[in-house]
Amino acid sequence: MNRMISAFCVLSVALCILSSCRSRYKSMQYVGKHRVEISEGTPNGTTRMQKFPDGKLVFTHESDETSVRLEDEVLTVNGKRYVLAHKDDSIKITDGHVEINGQPAKPGA
Repeated sequence: MNRMISAFCVLSVALCILSSCRSRYKSMQYVGKHRVEISEGTPNGTTRMQKFPDGKLVFTHESDETSVRLEDEVLTVNGKRYVLAHKDDSIKITDGHVEINGQPAKPGA
């Protein structure tokens, strides 16, 4: 019985370690002065930066988990809009959760 309990404990610890070591996709890019960091569980996705003749930048990232668009100080993540207050706000998106300048952001804010 003690061997079964010990084996179960070892297996539980091993599974816990393996699940925390799951590889994550990360992308960091500057859009103008905005630092944009995206972290998500799946590496499937495309990231594009378009620069137009008038100097306007449009950043997009599309994956199975997350849809991101940054255009004219308006950030859209999975259909929710966030207005950036400053030209140099930093943006961090983790599994669809948005932080602006290190603080959780609310849509429309």
